[in-house]
Amino acid sequence: MAAKKTDKVNPKVKDEDRVSVMIPFVEGQDPEVTVIVNGEITKIKKGRQVKVSPQVAEVLENSNQQMITAMENRERLKSQRTDL
Repeated sequence: MAAKKTDKVNPKVKDEDRVSVMIPFVEGQDPEVTVIVNGEITKIKKGRQVKVSPQVAEVLENSNQQMITAMENRERLKSQRTDL
């Protein structure tokens, strides 16, 4: 079954259940982020405050935490190397 593209507001999620998020825009990077949860595609423009479903917000939070952990590990490993 192919993933179906949803519009900006998924009608299955009530407005009061939506979570406000903002992904910073960085020059030179893609101006939007695509999140797919259970076949539902959500495209989010960077640099704008938007409301998304709790599931999309969770994916974004998990991604952010993974990025932070990777950066911390990279710095820790870099400081342990003496041949640099």
